[in-house]
Amino acid sequence: MQVPLVDADELDNQLGTEFQSGVPNDVRNQLKQQGYMVQSKRKYAPLWMENDRPMVIPVEDTQIVPASEKVWQ
Repeated sequence: MQVPLVDADELDNQLGTEFQSGVPNDVRNQLKQQGYMVQSKRKYAPLWMENDRPMVIPVEDTQIVPASEKVWQ
């Protein structure tokens, strides 16, 4: 099944929600102190159940890279 992904910031604004990252801030900070960057793309996959009720699944694509590299612009 292919599901179109929606930008998390856009949908958060519409629904009044906040995307919860799979990488906690303390882990991000520890990685940063060790010379790494945590780069994340946050999206939602909106689906509809059989009873036509909506369901939104968070999708996070995360890369951990040395601070000297930038993978995503």
